[in-house]
Amino acid sequence: MQNTSAIITIMMKAAQKAGRAIRRDFGEIENLQISRKSLTDFVSSSDIKSQEIIIETLKEARPKYGIIAEELNKPQKGSDIAHDFIIDPIDGTNNFIHGFPYFCISIALREQNEITAGVIFNPLTEEMFYAEKGQGAFLHHPFKSQRLRVSQRKELSDSLVATYGIHNNFENFQKLYKQTNTRNTHCLALDLAHVAAGKMDALLTWKPMGKVWDYAAGALMIKESGGFVYDSEGTFIAGNVNIAETLKDYA
Repeated sequence: MQNTSAIITIMMKAAQKAGRAIRRDFGEIENLQISRKSLTDFVSSSDIKSQEIIIETLKEARPKYGIIAEELNKPQKGSDIAHDFIIDPIDGTNNFIHGFPYFCISIALREQNEITAGVIFNPLTEEMFYAEKGQGAFLHHPFKSQRLRVSQRKELSDSLVATYGIHNNFENFQKLYKQTNTRNTHCLALDLAHVAAGKMDALLTWKPMGKVWDYAAGALMIKESGGFVYDSEGTFIAGNVNIAETLKDYA
């Protein structure tokens, strides 16, 4: 595995510890003969448990850093006001509820309002995507490690594009759907990691990216893997430069 900095190692450790708890809970989903409400409550409990594990692990190593997390009512301010961890304990909770194996943990570090490190961990495949500003983006899992590079495809017709917020601009989605292969996986962070890895060519949303924990780590990975990120007026596009630029015509 690529040598990692102390901060990336800490973030990986937090994601892996929480991932073990998530895997156990996911294994129970199919066995739970309960109502939808009870199942949703079970998943919410998994979300909170994952978040608690992550925060505890991060705080052991960096007790002065602030915390911004999906399941917190408000950010936890740290005495070191220049640093915040940004956490999504389970991105793709709707997939989790249905027993669909496509969800992840996302953790980013923000320094002076700039994202400088991020990890995205798939607890089922044990794929660990990670990036640090100026150091590149990488993937590590039990079978191999590799540097991430966005795809080199130039034609939209040959591409695979993740889409979100379709209902906000259904007309443009229909146009795009006729031109390329689209996916709506309901796990934005993992999609961004796959764009960084060249498994998808781009991602386009027709809604504001208001939840920083959804995209903080993934956007950094795409930049560090040679990709392009565009965020303006309710449209977010990320991917290899050729396809991302083309997608502006559908924004």
